[in-house]
Amino acid sequence: MAGKDNQGMLDLEVADQFGNRPVRISFVENGKIVAAEGSVEKEVAACESGVWHKLKLVVNGTLLGSYDLYVDGKKVAQEFPLAEAVKSVERLSLRTGPYRNTPGRSTPNQEPGPPLPGADERDALTRFYVDNVRAIKN
Repeated sequence: MAGKDNQGMLDLEVADQFGNRPVRISFVENGKIVAAEGSVEKEVAACESGVWHKLKLVVNGTLLGSYDLYVDGKKVAQEFPLAEAVKSVERLSLRTGPYRNTPGRSTPNQEPGPPLPGADERDALTRFYVDNVRAIKN
């Protein structure tokens, strides 16, 4: 559920053991749910503030995999290709800000570096509520 005073976004991603993100679902600021169909983002449903929405993901996490997305019992994405090729999926990630891949394993860490851009800037209030997360392997 997006909070009534929400001014931000939420990314829900399913990842593999290395952090690759083949399934990407976003709740964006304009009240829409966006899903990645391969490398293309598509609006698939509306997200009303202050209303609980039930999501169901069925993921085929293989090299040529795909996923189905249901919002409030209605299938809104059918066999969307994965955004990245993976051998399996094992993690659920929730994030209220843009994806950052630095620092990473290849980032030199012997010398102190400057802070990440915008690290000290306040963002608008982002509030989402998540309840009853369940993962089942078929």
